Amino acid sequence: GRAAFYAALDGLSDAELAAPLTERGWSVADHMAHIAVWMEGIVGALDGRDRWAVMGAGPPVGGDYDALNEELRARRGALVPADARAWLDATHAQL
Repeated sequence: GRAAFYAALDGLSDAELAAPLTERGWSVADHMAHIAVWMEGIVGALDGRDRWAVMGAGPPVGGDYDALNEELRARRGALVPADARAWLDATHAQL
């Protein structure tokens, strides 16, 4: 599955990776960063650290993961596709 995912990413131009895709304006690069930050939390938890501290946020208030994900996205700012991909690759290697 990961190989197919990366093959799909490799087939997209930087403009396609950066273009807003969802009703909330998330791009493919935003989704790559989203996966990376959650993997960082898992790596932190496996290392015995507080996963939320590693992610730079607290647990979702009232179970509102959409709000938490928007908060995480706002904190990291806009990432160029190459930086989002590098983060994704690095966190996958750690995991």
